[in-house]
Amino acid sequence: MNILHVTPSYYPATYWGGPIWSTKAICDGIAARPGFDVRVLTTDAASPVVNDKVKPTPLSYPVDYTRRIAGHSVAPTLLRKLPAAMGWADVVHLTATYNFPTLPVLALARAMQRPVIWSPRGALQATADWAAAPSKHRKHLFERAAQLLRPSDTILHATSGAEAAQSTGRLGDITTAMIPNCVDIPTQVQRRVPDGQIRLLYLGRLHPKKGLDRLIAAMKALPDHI
Repeated sequence: MNILHVTPSYYPATYWGGPIWSTKAICDGIAARPGFDVRVLTTDAASPVVNDKVKPTPLSYPVDYTRRIAGHSVAPTLLRKLPAAMGWADVVHLTATYNFPTLPVLALARAMQRPVIWSPRGALQATADWAAAPSKHRKHLFERAAQLLRPSDTILHATSGAEAAQSTGRLGDITTAMIPNCVDIPTQVQRRVPDGQIRLLYLGRLHPKKGLDRLIAAMKALPDHI
């Protein structure tokens, strides 16, 4: 099966945060399975600075970094290459929302009769959850356009029940699948401090969705020597 992953930015563009890692993990995992071929169509955006471009890292599958000319992901070459890439694909996986590739990918997939997996990566949930979210009216128009343009066989990929509920609340009638992000747990942790204890560091914003209450509870359950 041929899977085309379209995303506004891709590894090693780690400036954009967690979705870069989770999207790469999905592509890595699929590419490692027999009978699946993965291609990624993205931009060279490394940060909000237009001239800041990623330096591609060799991967086990092809990644096409098209030239971003403005904004977060405005890349006309991506649109030019999209029909051929989608013609190769059996399934299209679209990552992100409110971005340059989103509506063209949904519209072309419908025209070419390609099923779509759409991963909004929390963007719809953030708009629903944050009363002061910017450009709410324009985002609502974007969401309505996405619902009109998308293929009927589109599945919205959410990573939690809360994201699924709030995302469908923004979009309306759409099939959802809940698949949490994976975490690679090392079999052995190198102890870097003289007393042999493990130091844990949390990096992220303070928000209920991050589950810090669960992290604190888990810390209390750890053995004394950690």
